[in-house]
Amino acid sequence: MNTSRTQRSEKSAVYVAWNIGRVQNNINQQILDTNFRISLVSTFEGEILSIYNQGKDNVYIWGIQLSDDDKTFVPDGRQIAPGAIFRISLTNIKDKISREIGKGGEMTSVLKLFVSAENGKKYIVNVLYFTTTTEGKVNLNSQTLNYVESDWTK
Repeated sequence: MNTSRTQRSEKSAVYVAWNIGRVQNNINQQILDTNFRISLVSTFEGEILSIYNQGKDNVYIWGIQLSDDDKTFVPDGRQIAPGAIFRISLTNIKDKISREIGKGGEMTSVLKLFVSAENGKKYIVNVLYFTTTTEGKVNLNSQTLNYVESDWTK
């Protein structure tokens, strides 16, 4: 009878140790992930979208999607080093907006950036952009809404 109790105690101890190890591993992963937090700021400068990496690690841009348009991807991610800027021409986008809202209108849309962090995690960065046209001139302003961890490759 004593042997049976000892075996149950050993099994319980193994289970408790395994569970503590699992919890500790999750905590360690969360701590490690804080080192790879992305911090991107986007601004419109004339007909250029500038994306600034204000984080501590490289970020890779793989694609963009403007409103309901098709997603546009590049075969190899474009690296943005910490403190660096990645620029995208918006000439075609501004022409499209000008046609959609005319010479004196407003529009609010979401720009999605498909990015990955140095640790390989994938995110969608949602950027709200405000568009106005005055006498045919298109003005764009942006506000980063959020970063959503998402496997956008599926």
